[in-house]
Amino acid sequence: MPKAATAGIAGKSRGVQHKPCSCRRRGFGRALPTAAVAHARAIAGVRQIKLGVNATNTGARALLYQSTGFASYGVEPDALQVDGMFCDEEHHVLRMDTLA
Repeated sequence: MPKAATAGIAGKSRGVQHKPCSCRRRGFGRALPTAAVAHARAIAGVRQIKLGVNATNTGARALLYQSTGFASYGVEPDALQVDGMFCDEEHHVLRMDTLA
C-alpha cells in the first residue's frame, strides 16, 4: 500500500502521555481520535488510520479507540518503556473505506 494511502498517528514522545487527574472525564481524550478521524476524512486517498496504545491502558482501548471504530490487530511485546518498565503496545486500525 502506498504511504499516501495511510495516515498514522505516531507519538514522538511515547510513554509520556499521562493526563493529570484534573483533565480526566472531561472529554479531552475523546477529542483527539475524533479530530484525527475528521482530519483524515478530509484528505483525499486516506484509507486508514493506525495508532498504538499501552496494552495495560484498558480505558483508552475500550472507551476511546474501540468506541470510535478502531479495531485491534496485534500486540507488540515490550514496545514501550514507561518509568523504567517495559509495556506491551496494542496496535489499532480504523479503515476509512468502511465508514459511511
